[in-house]
Amino acid sequence: PAAEGYFHLAGGYAAGLTPMQLRHRGRSHWWLLDSDGRVIDLALAPRETSDFPYHRGHRRPFRYTPAGLSRRAQTIVERVKANRG
Repeated sequence: PAAEGYFHLAGGYAAGLTPMQLRHRGRSHWWLLDSDGRVIDLALAPRETSDFPYHRGHRRPFRYTPAGLSRRAQTIVERVKANRG
């Protein structure tokens, strides 16, 4: 939900973002690529690095609901917007 929320807040495809996903060690992991191919992984702390095999990921669109976002991503977006002032 964090990657989906960020994707929406940052402008999505129009902003050059691409959602990526990989099932690794039995778990699904999502992240974004920016237009320069840089990984945006919201599961990492600032300046934290990872040996996750991002190069094996696949482009995947987020599953949109009739509301446009998943319920958990919508909660994140609402909280961010409320805290922007």
